[in-house]
Amino acid sequence: MRQHVIDQLGREGLAHAWTTEVCERAGYKCEYCDKDMLASMDNFLSWKLDHIIPEAAGGDRTLENMALSCRECKVQFKGSWNPVYVAGEDASREELIFAVREDVKEKRSSWFHRLSRYREIVGWEESESNREDD
Repeated sequence: MRQHVIDQLGREGLAHAWTTEVCERAGYKCEYCDKDMLASMDNFLSWKLDHIIPEAAGGDRTLENMALSCRECKVQFKGSWNPVYVAGEDASREELIFAVREDVKEKRSSWFHRLSRYREIVGWEESESNREDD
């Protein structure tokens, strides 16, 4: 982690050190889908901190249990799902993140199929003005 970045963001009131440590570790990308959280204003505004193991399932408020997430992954896809169900009780942080990534990937694929079908039915065609900023 770049301590000078953490210190400067704190001095300028842009982020708490704890938040910045999570973001630094993640390289400012959603740890579940790899969305670059600094690539656009929409991405920046959508970043969230997520408890990898939800508090309701016994997850604690430590840096080890926190992940940088985009809003879509945290709210729409992961929610309160507990990766321990797949990775196991003794799973490492990396194994838990991997379990969430795989679950999110599966859910995104399902939603993309739904979106594609919706577009097909309504006759939607992609144009330059409605391309996503991803």
